[in-house]
Formats: sequence, structure tokens, C-alpha cells
Amino acid sequence: MLINKQGIVDAVVSQEPWEYILVDNFTDADTFDKLSKISQHLLDHFDHIRGNEDVLHLNTLQYRGVPEDLLKVYAQVGKDLEDTSVWEAIWNKFSTHRGTTSTPMYCKCSVHYTGFGYVDTIHPDSINKSVSITLYVDPEEQTGTTLYESNNRESTSNTVEWKKNRALIFCPGSDTWHSYLSQDSTHRMVFTMFLEFEDQVNFPSKFETVTFQDNSIMVMHVSIFCRGGHTKHVEQINKYRFHIISKLWTKNPKRIRKIIPH
Repeated sequence: MLINKQGIVDAVVSQEPWEYILVDNFTDADTFDKLSKISQHLLDHFDHIRGNEDVLHLNTLQYRGVPEDLLKVYAQVGKDLEDTSVWEAIWNKFSTHRGTTSTPMYCKCSVHYTGFGYVDTIHPDSINKSVSITLYVDPEEQTGTTLYESNNRESTSNTVEWKKNRALIFCPGSDTWHSYLSQDSTHRMVFTMFLEFEDQVNFPSKFETVTFQDNSIMVMHVSIFCRGGHTKHVEQINKYRFHIISKLWTKNPKRIRKIIPH
């Protein structure tokens, strides 16, 4: 297993402004080195616009030429989180959850890149997520995650300090307001992992399949979502069938790309 399950078990739950845990050394050193090399590859091969945001899934990373040995590690971290003993260890840390322990869980992973000076909206996370994990990857120094008591920047309660290979973990709810920004002088890259419960009615699951050169196959979960608080858009989303999405623009659900109507 590539992730630090014991670190999850030993983590102390912080209560302000809502429940969360921090796990340092979330992956072993070799795994984290490979995740960091994904960031370096993207920086070396692509132009990144100031204030831009990219959410990159497995297929997109492969398309952009990320070496397969790095992609396999990236995918395996997500698969490890689907291990029952791991997500139950996370689940047991928190007093409130979405879904039940009998509901199938899938891990949706992405490399989340933001360019210089990007400022995120305050949001509680989407309504189908049971667990949200943000792993700080690159660079050495950046801003972490700001936690709020309400949907108001003046309600700042706490800021999680950026530290490479540190994971911020929480169970999203209606009050888990948070945001982040990228410093003016450098990019910000995190590895986001969301454990989501199966809900074919409101949030039909999609899976992306990647075939590697050695003919091995990796299947990863990809879902359709809008950020928490936008439940009125669920019906709108259900009108459309989505292909694999490499970038979800969720600040305004109307901007989610509509692909094929039912």
C-alpha cells in the first residue's frame, strides 16, 4: 500500500471551524517523488497561464505525455483509497458523513493545477462526496487551504499550512466552507482524491479506462458533480450524458460542458 494508513488512524481530529484531519507523509517518499515528477513534467512541457485552473484526470495526463511509471503510481494511490480498511479508517474519524458504509465507494483522482495568482471561490464541496482529500505536492512553498465558518471571506477561522506530502482530509457537509489561492510568484499543484458514493439516479458514475504499453489496464472513477449548495442544478445535470471529463468548471454550473442529451 502506497498511502500511510497508520497516519490516518493516528491523526487527531481538529474541530474548528469544522471537523478535519491532517496527515503528514501521506505517501511513502518514493511514491511522493513520482507524484512530484508529474508536476515537473507538466511545467516543462506546457504553458501555464496566469490565473488559470486545470483539473487533469488519468486519460488527460496520459495524453499530455506523462510517463507511464508515474501514471501507474498516481492511479494506485486512488485504488488504495478504495480499500475498505482505508476508507473506513477515514470514515471512523468523523461524526457526520454522506452515504453509508454499505454504499459502494469510488475514488476520483485528479491533478489540480492553478497558475500564478489564481483565487478559488469559497465552496463546501459537491453533494455526492463522502470524503475529500487534498495532497499538497508542488512547489516547496505555497498557500494551503483557508477554512471558513460560512460562505463569507470575512468569516475566516483557520488556514491549513502548506507542507509537501501533507493531506487535508474531511467529510464534506453543508458547512465545510473552504477556499485557496495560488501565490503571485509561482504555480500550485495538488493531488485531489474524492471518495464518492454510488448514486445512479442523481450522479451516474463514469469510468475512464487507460491501456498502458505493457497491455495492463487501469480503470478509474470519474463522476459528474456540481459544488455543494448548487442542488437546484441537479435536474439540469441529469438531462445530459457526459463523456470522460478532463476539466470540470464548477464555479457556475451553467458552464459545465453539455455533451449528449438523453
